[in-house]
Amino acid sequence: MAKESRGQRVEVRCIACCSLFKARTADLYRGWARSCSKACAARIREVKARKPEKYARMKRNFEDYIADAIILGEIDVKKKV
Repeated sequence: MAKESRGQRVEVRCIACCSLFKARTADLYRGWARSCSKACAARIREVKARKPEKYARMKRNFEDYIADAIILGEIDVKKKV
């Protein structure tokens, strides 16, 4: 029996390798869903430490991708007030 995953999932693009992966929307709102694997997360940390200008470019591309997904309705933005 497979365990049910918690929370709604959406497809997002990894900022390190540009592959698509499914991430929880809650993690996306927290800013955690940036990489598809631990290896890509390590690559992002290395780029962030050694080449801040390249990391800024990667982050900007990711934020543009998320903004486009919200506009197109692929990500549901229901925030509790």
